[in-house]
Amino acid sequence: MLYIIILSILSFLSAESVNLLDANIVAQNVYTKFNNTSNEFNIEYIETISEESMNILYVYHLNPNGFIIIPSDNRA
Repeated sequence: MLYIIILSILSFLSAESVNLLDANIVAQNVYTKFNNTSNEFNIEYIETISEESMNILYVYHLNPNGFIIIPSDNRA
């Protein structure tokens, strides 16, 4: 039990931040995987959600509709 708790704590400490370029690649991959039409990946705008000057989420608002949320760290 103690092993699981320590492993959980270490996984939170070793998380790296995801920059906007990497988040763009992930968002495009998600769009390609789940889009059943031939529509082009078209971003209306990107919203960054932060807390205490740390980015938490990138929200990709798609045109004409839809959104994709990408976390700003790479914890699995």
